[in-house]
Amino acid sequence: MELVYVWIEEYKNIKNQGFNFSPNHEFELIEENGEYRLEDKMTDKDRIPKEFFWQNISSITAIIGKNGSGKTNLLEIIASKISFVEPMNTNLEGIFILKKEGVLTCYVHKKLEKNFNKGNLNIRVFGNDGEYVSYPSAKIKVLFLANHLDMHHQKQRLQYGQINFVDLSLSCLLRNKFERTLDDIKSFNIINDFKKEIIYRQLQLISEFKGDYPLPKILRLEKNEDIINILYEKLIKSIKNNDIFYFRGNDSFEPPKNASDFKKELFIMLKEVKNRAEKMDITLERNYKNIYIEPNREYDKHMKNNKESLNSIYNFIYNFIWLLEEGINFIGANIDIQDKEKLEKLNKIFYTYKEKSWFSINYEPPLSTGEENLLFFYSQLHDYFKKCDTEEFIILIDELDNTMHPEWQRKSLNKLLKFLNNYFNEKKKIQIITTSHSPFMASDLTRENIIMLETYNENDKETELEENDDNYQKVGNCKIKNQKNLKTFGANIHELYKESFFMESTMGDFALSKIKEVIEDLTTLECIQRADRKLKKLEKKAEELKEKGEELPKTDKLEKDKLEESTSERVRKKGEIEEKKETIKYIIDRVGEKVIGRKLKEKYRGIFREEKSTEEKLNSKWNSLNEEEKVKLLSGKFGENNA
Repeated sequence: MELVYVWIEEYKNIKNQGFNFSPNHEFELIEENGEYRLEDKMTDKDRIPKEFFWQNISSITAIIGKNGSGKTNLLEIIASKISFVEPMNTNLEGIFILKKEGVLTCYVHKKLEKNFNKGNLNIRVFGNDGEYVSYPSAKIKVLFLANHLDMHHQKQRLQYGQINFVDLSLSCLLRNKFERTLDDIKSFNIINDFKKEIIYRQLQLISEFKGDYPLPKILRLEKNEDIINILYEKLIKSIKNNDIFYFRGNDSFEPPKNASDFKKELFIMLKEVKNRAEKMDITLERNYKNIYIEPNREYDKHMKNNKESLNSIYNFIYNFIWLLEEGINFIGANIDIQDKEKLEKLNKIFYTYKEKSWFSINYEPPLSTGEENLLFFYSQLHDYFKKCDTEEFIILIDELDNTMHPEWQRKSLNKLLKFLNNYFNEKKKIQIITTSHSPFMASDLTRENIIMLETYNENDKETELEENDDNYQKVGNCKIKNQKNLKTFGANIHELYKESFFMESTMGDFALSKIKEVIEDLTTLECIQRADRKLKKLEKKAEELKEKGEELPKTDKLEKDKLEESTSERVRKKGEIEEKKETIKYIIDRVGEKVIGRKLKEKYRGIFREEKSTEEKLNSKWNSLNEEEKVKLLSGKFGENNA
């Protein structure tokens, strides 16, 4: 199953917009004489080759755009409105095209059906009057993942698609944890409990995953407290509180001094608990089989509860003994992730006591924030995939490369594809739709795999239309950028920043503001110097004409008077700028963009009458030479050295 196309009449800032999610189709909704039809404008030569990504990846789409352009809104539409469930959500008026085993099925809202020309498409109609449609397959799952906290994460998002939609986002997991914790007022340490769940999933990923993924090399399980004494005290308290088990007639106890005494004491307890449980079995059996005495249900219930309590104590002691005999050797020890046997035992320790904050996991080398987020992301997928037998997935990812170093961003898509390839054979199909701010994501995909979003502004003609016009768009509404002539695949990152990411500059805004200040100061000083030179020239001319008994021409006199009037202002402004001379030079010397840096240095030297440094003179001389002269110069230099 593949989502091919979505057209939305209106949802949040998306109005009358169509989006293509398949690199093999380019649908456009065309209106002619009040009639609507869909036209596929994709040519055969532009279709993506089969298995371009991996054999189980049907398509990958990156939604790219500025904040507020509608990227997350588009994911919400897919997640909440077309989660491939029965019945289909009927609140959204739009058109959806799905592809199953090469067959396209177009779902059209009833409101649009009347004026819709289906052409050769297989049409299914849905509406808001109680009519429902069934999708070709109910076995598809729509997964949503996001590593960042969404402060606007809504509870209803958890219900998208009911069974078919799975929200694995950080926001959803925290919300679920919070709501479950509120049901149990005794457990209110939400963050610690949540962290333990995440760590346990990470341990499962690390110990079970066999593919190519840069996992931590070394793990170490650290104990946060004196775990042995804590466990012993907890055990004694449990036994004392059990109304059928009075421990040795003592109200106080002293923990044994060493592990050997611990084990001896625990084995005695284990044997005693086992004996009592066996006696309860005999009592219960006798109670049921005694046909002369009517069974006492309250007594029976009481005995069963006591037996469950004893079984719990038995398991506790059994795990305690294992911890002392074997598990203790893994606490504080460095465990190589390739040693699956040791990892399994480390997992057992953490899982057995994961309800408490007695243990923590440290990674070697320590993980950065980006690495931790990536480990969380993959552990979420791993935890879900190993429990799910679904054969088709649409994976929605909100900013896959969020918090990553650029080098990790560059590798992120390829790593994700390799990771997914470890879980799925050729029978299972995956469609990936992700939002991104990274030019590396665009560089990994062809233009057919990218949706570029911007927003309508006051200069767009659509915003000037009447509101009742079908083509009217509000300022800030989602707008799809024309990318017909854009080649993103393997493109230069700097070009992508300008073309694909709607950036006004590829330079940091603070640096740009400082450079603009320098340019403004230098230009102002240049104008002041030019005005001073002009005034001197006019004064000299006036003096020469005066000696001849003549006067300055009227235009020259007016200009001279004007320059004289502004002299004090020029002097003041010149003084202010010259006080910043060292700051200006500091900034110019550190500009990394070569062309801008060179031009600023030339301007600075011209204004402050400074000569080039020896290094600058040599560089200037070298750059003025042609290739033949450079080779000749280098040959002569090396010849002298060899001589």
